Amino acid sequence: MRSIAEVVKMMLPEGFGFAILVFPFNSAGTASYISNADRETMILALKEKVKVLEEKKDFGSIEEN
Repeated sequence: MRSIAEVVKMMLPEGFGFAILVFPFNSAGTASYISNADRETMILALKEKVKVLEEKKDFGSIEEN
């Protein structure tokens, strides 16, 4: 996860946060994540994303595009 995060960090412009969420399909397993943001900021960003997803205002998954 750290290797993936380092690549993402290099690809993004200065001032952008990111999170990588990894979870098993078809399982009740726990998701893992890594982020360059502090915990409080990441929680706020995740809550906002959940709201957008629940309202179906997102752009969908890679498989849908």
